[in-house]
Amino acid sequence: MDSKNIFKVLKLNSQETYEFEKVDKNLQICMDKTFKDYLIKWDMHSKFQVKTYKFQNNFKSRIDDQLILDFIQSKILPNISDLKRESSIDSSKELNIEIEPIPCTILSMEFFDRIHENGITLSDGTIKKCFEEYVEDIVVADELRNMLMVEDSDNYEIYKEEERNEFLFRLFQHLCIGGCLNQYEDNIEPYFLMSKELYKELLCVRKVGSEKKTTITSKVYKITIYNGNQPVFPRVGFQHPQDLSYIIINFSTNEITMLKHTW
Repeated sequence: MDSKNIFKVLKLNSQETYEFEKVDKNLQICMDKTFKDYLIKWDMHSKFQVKTYKFQNNFKSRIDDQLILDFIQSKILPNISDLKRESSIDSSKELNIEIEPIPCTILSMEFFDRIHENGITLSDGTIKKCFEEYVEDIVVADELRNMLMVEDSDNYEIYKEEERNEFLFRLFQHLCIGGCLNQYEDNIEPYFLMSKELYKELLCVRKVGSEKKTTITSKVYKITIYNGNQPVFPRVGFQHPQDLSYIIINFSTNEITMLKHTW
């Protein structure tokens, strides 16, 4: 994609480097029993990770690419910094990181109103069933997952590709699809609620301009690391649609968060 930038995982020729330290805190939602119970039910609990770090730098400019590269290469992320020692890594090939900017502009859950408006759910939020099929080993047995996963379904186009790329839509889809042993919800409300709370906690907002317009100030990136052409992170080898690794940068708090899950 043209919107992606590919860099070698090497220090750039610059003295403007960042330092990182682990933040001893958890998102409130990650400590919430209801959210934990849903992650267990959706088979995401064992591989769902959210970790936040403070970063420091000695210069005033904000260079997202430099920050991400320094973060990925830092020893604070042992799973990544140890990649070169993995037996599956071909040392004759370089490690490259693919950085994809992810838009995060949605400020209201009204974004999802068209799900009900197009008959995917009943008035009480019950998700309508459909004939069962499999997509990427995912069981598609209701109209919600049909809209999310099946490109030639009647409702796939109710969200344009740029809308599907929004961070909120991605979080919603990841939670709806879950893990390989997901026990799907019959009602859509838990997916809405958990997506909303996770989205709110990961991002920073502020009012800007004379009109005090509410604006999301966080930057979100999806990252994938390759050894030559072979993906090695978020996991080595085959990449599943439910494999995710997002970096969220909040310059207002000097914090960087990694959200990771694998199928």
